[in-house]
Amino acid sequence: MGLYEYYETITLNTINEFLNNQKEEGLYLEFKRLSGVNELDKDDKKNLAKCISGFANADGGIMIWGIDTKKIKDVDCAFSDMPINELETALSLMRSAVVDATSPILNGIIMDPIYKKDSVNTGYIKIYIPPTDGEPVMARYKENRYLRRNNDGVRVMDHYEIMDMLGRRPRPELNLYYEIVPGGMSDGPNGKSIDFHIILGIKNIGKGIAKYPGLEIHINEPYKIDHYGIDGNMNFGLRMIRIFPQNPQHRKYCGGVDDVIHPGDHLQVTRVTTKRIRITPEEQQYPPALSGYCLLHAEGIAIKEKPFTIDIVTSAQVVLSLANND
Repeated sequence: MGLYEYYETITLNTINEFLNNQKEEGLYLEFKRLSGVNELDKDDKKNLAKCISGFANADGGIMIWGIDTKKIKDVDCAFSDMPINELETALSLMRSAVVDATSPILNGIIMDPIYKKDSVNTGYIKIYIPPTDGEPVMARYKENRYLRRNNDGVRVMDHYEIMDMLGRRPRPELNLYYEIVPGGMSDGPNGKSIDFHIILGIKNIGKGIAKYPGLEIHINEPYKIDHYGIDGNMNFGLRMIRIFPQNPQHRKYCGGVDDVIHPGDHLQVTRVTTKRIRITPEEQQYPPALSGYCLLHAEGIAIKEKPFTIDIVTSAQVVLSLANND
């Protein structure tokens, strides 16, 4: 599970678990209490700036506002429940403060409220802080230093680290690409039926060029990864790596020196086959969702495992509606 996927799973139950289990702060997690009442005071703004800079210059992280910490065996742990009373106001102020918290402004920060049970305006704020795309991020609000997160908190970056990041190229960010394509349609004694194919590939949502891209796919039955490629003529978007023992639900593809994915672009890699769908007015047989997980990688970025679920029914209904109108 990636950092953002974990962020999405954090709910009130998670907050209670943090407190009950005295969850330790770490490389990707920070707890803070809000000092101000109707506004963010200087300490709140400084803590926000330090955390954004520290997480951004490392691998990203998550802040939880509304929990105070205590050192237990020299480690800061969640200890006291300190929910924010004017939650909506605090959230608005926090979003405004982010603009002036760092230089340059870090894009991609996400904030969400977590409400206490049976409360309309009391709770917590969770913040997702992504890693910077390349250049280092300096904390402002009178901090005016480049910081980096480690297991013990944040530290001032060394000169060579800053210079290394200044010379770093923007990084690609890869996600799974898919496209549902209708195949052949036929009329039979039981009515119309239609074939579907699901094209799988890689899309680059980052700012850097993805070189030597790779994709490994694991999918659920009854689906199978087509051995004959995207078009049925043994053409694949990337070179297929043979895996033994062979498994029609598991395939691996790797790119070479000529395979690149530019920012905002995608590359079709392989095709998944489905069973024929019957579209008689009396009985419409839709396939189950396609689910599984994929491993995505490229030069200069770590391999990322990402689960996925593709809703076949919704896309099928649109195509079938058009087919029935023909």
